[in-house]
Amino acid sequence: MENNIVDFYEAGTSTSIQK
Repeated sequence: MENNIVDFYEAGTSTSIQK
């Protein structure tokens, strides 16, 4: 579940990190 939170955090900071 922690991954979910990180996903939102990373997506909000930089979509480049996402994929």
